Amino acid sequence: MPGPAASLRAATIAELCRYCESQKLAPAPLLAAAGLDPACRQNPNMLVPLNSAMALFHEAGHALGDPAFGLSFAKHFTPGASGIGGLLVMHAPTVREALTQLARLSGAFSPQLSAQFEEAAGYGKLVWTYPGTVSAPRLHYVTFSAAVILIRLRDGAGSDWRPRFVEFEHRAPDH
Repeated sequence: MPGPAASLRAATIAELCRYCESQKLAPAPLLAAAGLDPACRQNPNMLVPLNSAMALFHEAGHALGDPAFGLSFAKHFTPGASGIGGLLVMHAPTVREALTQLARLSGAFSPQLSAQFEEAAGYGKLVWTYPGTVSAPRLHYVTFSAAVILIRLRDGAGSDWRPRFVEFEHRAPDH
């Protein structure tokens, strides 16, 4: 789809930088390696290229030596820090409504990103497809995104709620 590159709010980047600092890792070299303007740390509403954000997640995971960086960071991510998407998930009356609205909202920031909530045979499925213009490694970003969504859904639906399954385009990590 033509238009601007897929993007996300810089609030996530600022949170990632704070997490790196808490782990005694300076974020400035990581931002530079990912091609991100350091000013994004002070402007949570700035839109940053999704490809650069994914590169930053990759760089951070590598620098920290954390093969599960996306999951580690998700556990420390401030509720609502992602903006309206996070707030939608946190305050929706049902899991179905949360995922439906999240899928609809994704196109507002990144029309090239395809997200749909589909229902069939008693199952609901959130399907996220990234545009071909995203070339950075996405393992840490994708696992972070899925983990944050699931954590917030459980916060709203109750700790007993569990998805029936979660599938990714990448293979499962070695244990």
